Amino acid sequence: MDDRRVGCLTTPLAIDQLAMRPTTSAIPVIKKHKRSVVPHRILMMGPQGSGKGTQAQRLAAAFSVPNISTGEIFRANIKGGTELGKLAQQYTDHGDLVPDQITNDMLRDRLSAPDVAGGFILDGYPRNAAQVAELDEMLAELGVELDGVVELTAEREELINRIAGRAADEGRADDTPYAITKRLDIYAEHTAPLTEEYRERGLLARVNGIGELEAITEQIISELDRIAESEHSHYLTNWQPKK
Repeated sequence: MDDRRVGCLTTPLAIDQLAMRPTTSAIPVIKKHKRSVVPHRILMMGPQGSGKGTQAQRLAAAFSVPNISTGEIFRANIKGGTELGKLAQQYTDHGDLVPDQITNDMLRDRLSAPDVAGGFILDGYPRNAAQVAELDEMLAELGVELDGVVELTAEREELINRIAGRAADEGRADDTPYAITKRLDIYAEHTAPLTEEYRERGLLARVNGIGELEAITEQIISELDRIAESEHSHYLTNWQPKK
Protein backbone atom coordinates (compact mmCIF):
# COMPACT_ATOMS: atom_id res chain seq x y z
CA MET A 1 0.00 0.00 0.00
CA ASP A 2 1.31 3.46 -0.91
CA ASP A 3 0.87 5.37 2.36
CA ARG A 4 1.01 8.66 0.54
CA ARG A 5 -2.29 7.88 -1.12
CA VAL A 6 -4.06 7.82 2.23
CA GLY A 7 -5.51 11.22 3.07
CA CYS A 8 -7.95 13.89 2.06
CA LEU A 9 -9.01 14.49 -1.50
CA THR A 10 -6.73 17.43 -2.19
CA THR A 11 -3.56 16.94 -0.20
CA PRO A 12 -1.10 14.18 0.78
CA LEU A 13 -1.44 12.67 4.23
CA ALA A 14 0.97 13.32 7.05
CA ILE A 15 2.27 9.75 6.65
CA ASP A 16 4.97 11.21 4.39
CA GLN A 17 6.02 13.43 7.24
CA LEU A 18 5.73 10.62 9.78
CA ALA A 19 8.32 8.66 7.84
CA MET A 20 10.76 11.50 8.53
CA ARG A 21 9.73 12.04 12.13
CA PRO A 22 12.09 10.95 14.91
CA THR A 23 10.81 8.35 17.30
CA THR A 24 9.88 9.50 20.78
CA SER A 25 12.99 7.86 22.20
CA ALA A 26 15.15 10.00 19.92
CA ILE A 27 13.74 13.26 21.27
CA PRO A 28 15.61 14.96 24.13
CA VAL A 29 13.96 14.89 27.53
CA ILE A 30 11.43 17.70 27.79
CA LYS A 31 10.72 19.51 31.02
CA LYS A 32 7.15 18.75 32.02
CA HIS A 33 4.79 21.68 32.15
CA LYS A 34 2.61 21.79 35.25
CA ARG A 35 -0.97 21.66 34.03
CA SER A 36 -3.24 24.56 34.92
CA VAL A 37 -7.00 24.91 34.71
CA VAL A 38 -7.03 25.54 30.96
CA PRO A 39 -6.33 22.50 28.73
CA HIS A 40 -3.90 22.67 25.84
CA ARG A 41 -5.65 22.19 22.50
CA ILE A 42 -3.09 23.10 19.89
CA LEU A 43 -2.88 22.69 16.11
CA MET A 44 0.51 22.22 14.46
CA MET A 45 0.84 23.52 10.92
CA GLY A 46 3.74 23.92 8.53
CA PRO A 47 5.17 22.40 5.36
CA GLN A 48 7.02 19.11 5.24
CA GLY A 49 10.55 19.62 6.51
CA SER A 50 9.63 22.47 8.86
CA GLY A 51 10.05 20.25 11.92
CA LYS A 52 6.43 20.39 13.05
CA GLY A 53 6.26 16.66 13.74
CA THR A 54 9.23 16.87 16.10
CA GLN A 55 7.90 20.00 17.80
CA ALA A 56 4.45 18.40 18.13
CA GLN A 57 6.05 15.55 20.07
CA ARG A 58 8.02 17.97 22.25
CA LEU A 59 4.93 20.02 23.08
CA ALA A 60 2.90 16.89 23.84
CA ALA A 61 5.62 15.78 26.25
CA ALA A 62 5.87 19.23 27.86
CA PHE A 63 2.10 19.56 28.32
CA SER A 64 1.44 15.86 29.08
CA VAL A 65 -1.24 15.60 26.39
CA PRO A 66 -1.62 13.19 23.44
CA ASN A 67 0.14 13.95 20.16
CA ILE A 68 -2.45 13.14 17.50
CA SER A 69 -1.44 12.82 13.85
CA THR A 70 -3.75 11.94 10.99
CA GLY A 71 -1.23 9.45 9.65
CA GLU A 72 -1.19 7.51 12.91
CA ILE A 73 -4.99 7.58 13.06
CA PHE A 74 -5.23 6.04 9.59
CA ARG A 75 -2.71 3.34 10.31
CA ALA A 76 -4.34 2.46 13.63
CA ASN A 77 -7.78 2.13 12.06
CA ILE A 78 -6.57 0.06 9.11
CA LYS A 79 -4.38 -2.19 11.27
CA GLY A 80 -7.15 -2.54 13.87
CA GLY A 81 -9.71 -3.52 11.25
CA THR A 82 -12.24 -0.92 12.35
CA GLU A 83 -15.21 -0.14 10.14
CA LEU A 84 -13.63 3.17 9.19
CA GLY A 85 -10.33 1.41 8.55
CA LYS A 86 -12.01 -1.07 6.24
CA LEU A 87 -13.67 1.76 4.34
CA ALA A 88 -10.35 3.55 3.98
CA GLN A 89 -8.61 0.41 2.80
CA GLN A 90 -11.14 0.00 -0.02
CA TYR A 91 -9.66 3.19 -1.46
CA THR A 92 -6.01 2.64 -0.60
CA ASP A 93 -6.02 -0.87 -2.05
CA HIS A 94 -6.87 0.68 -5.40
CA GLY A 95 -4.41 3.52 -5.03
CA ASP A 96 -7.17 6.08 -4.54
CA LEU A 97 -7.37 8.96 -2.09
CA VAL A 98 -9.61 8.45 0.91
CA PRO A 99 -12.54 10.93 0.96
CA ASP A 100 -12.50 13.72 3.52
CA GLN A 101 -15.56 12.31 5.25
CA ILE A 102 -13.73 9.16 6.31
CA THR A 103 -10.78 11.24 7.52
CA ASN A 104 -13.18 13.47 9.44
CA ASP A 105 -14.99 10.54 11.05
CA MET A 106 -11.72 8.97 12.17
CA LEU A 107 -10.58 12.21 13.76
CA ARG A 108 -13.96 12.81 15.41
CA ASP A 109 -13.72 9.36 16.98
CA ARG A 110 -10.16 10.03 18.20
CA LEU A 111 -11.01 13.40 19.71
CA SER A 112 -13.82 11.83 21.73
CA ALA A 113 -11.41 9.42 23.46
CA PRO A 114 -10.96 9.89 27.24
CA ASP A 115 -7.24 10.67 27.02
CA VAL A 116 -7.99 13.77 24.92
CA ALA A 117 -10.22 15.41 27.54
CA GLY A 118 -7.29 17.34 29.00
CA GLY A 119 -6.03 18.61 25.66
CA PHE A 120 -4.11 17.51 22.57
CA ILE A 121 -1.53 18.45 19.97
CA LEU A 122 -3.04 17.87 16.51
CA ASP A 123 -0.66 17.44 13.57
CA GLY A 124 -1.79 17.05 9.94
CA TYR A 125 -5.34 18.40 10.15
CA PRO A 126 -7.01 20.55 8.89
CA ARG A 127 -5.57 20.56 5.36
CA ASN A 128 -8.27 22.47 3.51
CA ALA A 129 -10.97 25.04 4.23
CA ALA A 130 -13.72 22.45 4.54
CA GLN A 131 -11.75 20.67 7.27
CA VAL A 132 -11.37 23.92 9.22
CA ALA A 133 -15.16 24.11 9.46
CA GLU A 134 -15.34 20.39 10.23
CA LEU A 135 -12.88 20.71 13.10
CA ASP A 136 -14.83 23.65 14.50
CA GLU A 137 -17.92 21.44 14.51
CA MET A 138 -16.12 18.53 16.18
CA LEU A 139 -14.83 20.73 18.97
CA ALA A 140 -18.20 22.42 19.40
CA GLU A 141 -19.78 18.99 19.86
CA LEU A 142 -17.29 18.38 22.66
CA GLY A 143 -17.94 21.82 24.16
CA VAL A 144 -14.33 22.97 23.74
CA GLU A 145 -12.30 25.38 21.59
CA LEU A 146 -8.77 25.65 20.25
CA ASP A 147 -6.21 27.37 22.47
CA GLY A 148 -3.67 28.07 19.75
CA VAL A 149 -2.38 27.27 16.27
CA VAL A 150 1.37 26.95 15.68
CA GLU A 151 2.72 27.49 12.18
CA LEU A 152 6.38 26.58 11.67
CA THR A 153 8.00 28.38 8.76
CA ALA A 154 11.18 27.96 6.73
CA GLU A 155 12.59 29.10 3.42
CA ARG A 156 11.64 26.81 0.53
CA GLU A 157 15.26 26.02 -0.33
CA GLU A 158 15.94 25.03 3.27
CA LEU A 159 12.88 22.75 3.26
CA ILE A 160 13.96 21.05 0.04
CA ASN A 161 17.47 20.49 1.36
CA ARG A 162 16.16 19.09 4.65
CA ILE A 163 13.73 16.68 2.99
CA ALA A 164 16.25 15.54 0.39
CA GLY A 165 18.90 15.00 3.05
CA ARG A 166 16.63 12.89 5.22
CA ALA A 167 15.42 10.93 2.21
CA ALA A 168 19.02 10.09 1.33
CA ASP A 169 19.78 9.06 4.91
CA GLU A 170 16.70 6.82 5.04
CA GLY A 171 17.01 5.43 1.52
CA ARG A 172 13.67 6.88 0.38
CA ALA A 173 13.98 6.65 -3.40
CA ASP A 174 10.42 7.96 -3.85
CA ASP A 175 11.41 11.37 -2.44
CA THR A 176 12.54 12.71 -5.79
CA PRO A 177 13.06 16.46 -6.33
CA TYR A 178 9.79 16.53 -8.27
CA ALA A 179 7.84 14.75 -5.49
CA ILE A 180 9.28 17.05 -2.83
CA THR A 181 8.46 20.26 -4.70
CA LYS A 182 4.99 18.92 -5.55
CA ARG A 183 4.16 18.33 -1.89
CA LEU A 184 5.43 21.79 -0.97
CA ASP A 185 3.32 23.30 -3.76
CA ILE A 186 0.22 21.46 -2.52
CA TYR A 187 0.79 22.72 1.01
CA ALA A 188 1.28 26.28 -0.22
CA GLU A 189 -1.90 26.15 -2.29
CA HIS A 190 -4.30 24.33 0.00
CA THR A 191 -3.07 24.47 3.60
CA ALA A 192 -0.93 27.56 4.11
CA PRO A 193 -3.88 29.93 3.41
CA LEU A 194 -5.75 28.40 6.35
CA THR A 195 -3.42 30.14 8.78
CA GLU A 196 -4.98 33.47 7.86
CA GLU A 197 -8.30 32.24 9.27
CA TYR A 198 -6.64 31.38 12.56
CA ARG A 199 -4.70 34.65 12.59
CA GLU A 200 -7.98 36.54 12.34
CA ARG A 201 -9.23 34.56 15.33
CA GLY A 202 -6.19 35.63 17.33
CA LEU A 203 -4.93 32.05 17.63
CA LEU A 204 -1.89 31.98 15.33
CA ALA A 205 1.68 31.64 16.59
CA ARG A 206 4.12 31.83 13.68
CA VAL A 207 7.60 30.54 14.55
CA ASN A 208 10.76 29.95 12.49
CA GLY A 209 11.27 26.18 12.36
CA ILE A 210 14.99 26.41 11.63
CA GLY A 211 17.32 26.38 14.59
CA GLU A 212 18.09 24.53 17.82
CA LEU A 213 15.22 22.32 18.95
CA GLU A 214 15.04 23.60 22.51
CA ALA A 215 15.09 27.23 21.40
CA ILE A 216 12.27 26.61 18.92
CA THR A 217 10.19 24.88 21.58
CA GLU A 218 10.73 27.78 23.97
CA GLN A 219 9.69 30.27 21.28
CA ILE A 220 6.53 28.28 20.51
CA ILE A 221 5.51 28.19 24.16
CA SER A 222 6.29 31.89 24.53
CA GLU A 223 3.99 32.63 21.60
CA LEU A 224 1.26 30.39 23.02
CA ASP A 225 1.63 32.25 26.31
CA ARG A 226 1.08 35.52 24.46
CA ILE A 227 -2.12 34.13 22.91
CA ALA A 228 -3.32 32.87 26.27
CA GLU A 229 -2.67 36.22 27.94
CA SER A 230 -4.57 38.02 25.23
CA GLU A 231 -7.58 35.96 26.33
CA HIS A 232 -6.94 36.86 30.00
CA SER A 233 -5.74 33.32 30.62
CA HIS A 234 -2.42 32.19 32.07
CA TYR A 235 -2.34 28.48 31.39
CA LEU A 236 1.36 28.56 30.56
CA THR A 237 2.63 30.63 33.48
CA ASN A 238 4.03 27.59 35.28
CA TRP A 239 6.34 26.79 32.36
CA GLN A 240 9.90 28.10 32.56
CA PRO A 241 12.49 27.78 29.77
CA LYS A 242 15.78 26.12 30.56
CA LYS A 243 18.52 28.55 31.57
